[in-house]
Amino acid sequence: MRDWVATHAGCRSRLGAVGLLLGTALPTWFDDYFGEPVVCTYGGVTQNVFLHLSANADDIVIMNYNTNPLNQITRIGYELPASAAGLATAVETHTGPGTGVSYADTAGKQTKAAALADLATVRARYAHYPRFYGDAIHDWVGWKALSPASVDTSDPLA
Repeated sequence: MRDWVATHAGCRSRLGAVGLLLGTALPTWFDDYFGEPVVCTYGGVTQNVFLHLSANADDIVIMNYNTNPLNQITRIGYELPASAAGLATAVETHTGPGTGVSYADTAGKQTKAAALADLATVRARYAHYPRFYGDAIHDWVGWKALSPASVDTSDPLA
C-alpha cells in the first residue's frame, strides 16, 4: 500500500510541476477489505489508505460496479465525505462480469435508461458534496451495446 501511495504522490508531483492533474481509478475494496479497514503508514502517518490516496490525487473514480443504486451510494459513503480529491462513482456496462455487477448482465437493467436512472439516484443523494463529480461509465463498447444499441457513435447518450 505504501508503494501505491508513493506512486500516486510521485505522479501527482511530476504532473503538478507542469500544470496537469492526476486522476486515478480505485476498486471499492482498496480501503475496506471484507469489513477490515486497510491502513498503511506513509510520511509518518498511519491511516486508512484511502486518506493517503485522496491526498495524493486530484480526481478519483471509485469503481463500485454494482447495479443497485443503494449499493452504489453505500460504497462511497465513507470515501466521499473524507476525500481531499474530487470523487466520482463508476458503473460497469460490459458483458461478462456477472449479474448485479454489470448492467449488461443484469436482467431488467440491460438498458441505457436503467443505468442512467440509477446514476441519477446516486447523483441526487450526493449532489450537496462539492467534491462529488458525478459518475463514470465503463466502458464505451459495453455502453454502445446496451439497449437501445448505439449506431451513432458521435453521441454518447444515443
